[in-house]
Amino acid sequence: MSGRVIYSTTCIRCHGVKGKGDGQMKFTPPVADLTSPAVQGKLDARLFKSVHDGKQNTAMGAWREALTDDEIWDVLAYVRTLAPERTGGMGSGLR
Repeated sequence: MSGRVIYSTTCIRCHGVKGKGDGQMKFTPPVADLTSPAVQGKLDARLFKSVHDGKQNTAMGAWREALTDDEIWDVLAYVRTLAPERTGGMGSGLR
């Protein structure tokens, strides 16, 4: 199963269609915006651990019983595609 399919069947309820944390489920603290620099800047291994083991004091439960390690890696690869495209940068606008 592709990461996109896994995301749409397991993650979308909380994280929303585009990963903004605006899914149907509302929690305190709020669900992570997967497109944010705070999330996108984390190492893959740290994100894997968050999905695999869950995050304490949040609604993010452990998915290790529902998803294989390979499926978690696949969904994380898909989450990386949710990052907004960067504009600008060095030399931007120069000819």
